[in-house]
Amino acid sequence: MKRETFKKLYFFCAVLCLGLAMPALALILSMALPIWAMDQTETPPVLAARDLAPTELLVGPDFTVEDTVPTDGFYGIFTVRGTYGSVQARGVAMLRVRAAEMQALARLEETTRAEAVVGGAKDSAEQTLHAAGQTLRDPAGTVERVPESVGRLFSRLGTKVEKRVEKLAGTGDGSASSDQREGIGKARRSLAQQLGVDPYTDNPLLSAKLDQVARWERVGGLAVSIGTGAASIWAGIASKTLTLVWTMTPEEVRAVNEKRLVSLAPGASAEEIRVFLRNPAFTPTTQTLFVDQLESLPVKRGRDSLVRLAGEMENYDQARFLIAATGLLTAYHERVAPLSSVESRGRLAVGLTSAGLLILAVPVDCLAWSDRLVEFGRRSDLRASRREILITGGATHRTRQELQARGWRLRERFQ
Repeated sequence: MKRETFKKLYFFCAVLCLGLAMPALALILSMALPIWAMDQTETPPVLAARDLAPTELLVGPDFTVEDTVPTDGFYGIFTVRGTYGSVQARGVAMLRVRAAEMQALARLEETTRAEAVVGGAKDSAEQTLHAAGQTLRDPAGTVERVPESVGRLFSRLGTKVEKRVEKLAGTGDGSASSDQREGIGKARRSLAQQLGVDPYTDNPLLSAKLDQVARWERVGGLAVSIGTGAASIWAGIASKTLTLVWTMTPEEVRAVNEKRLVSLAPGASAEEIRVFLRNPAFTPTTQTLFVDQLESLPVKRGRDSLVRLAGEMENYDQARFLIAATGLLTAYHERVAPLSSVESRGRLAVGLTSAGLLILAVPVDCLAWSDRLVEFGRRSDLRASRREILITGGATHRTRQELQARGWRLRERFQ
């Protein structure tokens, strides 16, 4: 009898403890759930090309863009297929450049073939024609998805990766003498000017063809006359920028930009300016475009911080991001509200108003709630009483919810 009584008492105590524990457990889970949910990310969407880019950029006489466009949480990864090969365009802004470049590539291919047929090759017209007809198709896996780069700018401050940038294009064959390299570089810049393209393009198809034809011209194997391009991909950029990158050597471009920066950003030291000017993440073209953006920025206070930030960019994508972000801050100042200063927060460019509003410029196509944005949401260096994000494209529904919950106002499709 005593044993039965003990069993009943044990069972009663167990039920009582469980009953008391369950509410406490539920409370703990209810408190932990929001933290857990906050850390959950979404898969960046796969979109139709027409949902991201204007129709005129999706098809042309010498190229087509694949309709299915994966995104990486920041940009659409477009695949551009042309008569003479395929390349990627990371973002709508780069797609605009690639569309013009593919047309320029076709024009250059057709011209070199025609010149070779006429007999432009001194040693062997037949050999030159054969070479002129050769094209690069997806060199080194160009159309494979490129690794993340811009996303690192949104992370917390921490370890920076070593700058690893490809050999600067447009400077000639590294095995040639300095005079030969400059001769090839000059010929390449002249070709780019005739085609209306960037002589320092990172388009592997066009870059390889420019180098090839520039070498032929240098050794007298082929005389190419293309005629001035009808429309430059740099339309709207000051003519002095075009003159710099098309007619000057990289060293001359650097010297001009150094002189401009001393005046534009007097708060930056000579060493900080040199770090930026020698940063391999910037080509002579993008270096000049960044200085142009600083010159256009009506806000003088804090320009030196953007120069220092430019020195920290790790690759071409980050350099282009900073250039576009600086342009967005200028647009906000002129069209929405005046900025009192600009500065860098971590590795992001922000604008500040006299009323304490913080403006973060994010020139991307489609912002998705990725691991990088989860980290971004925890950053303490971007706190302000009011804060806005300028996005050139759009954001997913989840991203809007998460950012608004953290006190950010979003201005989407801000150009």
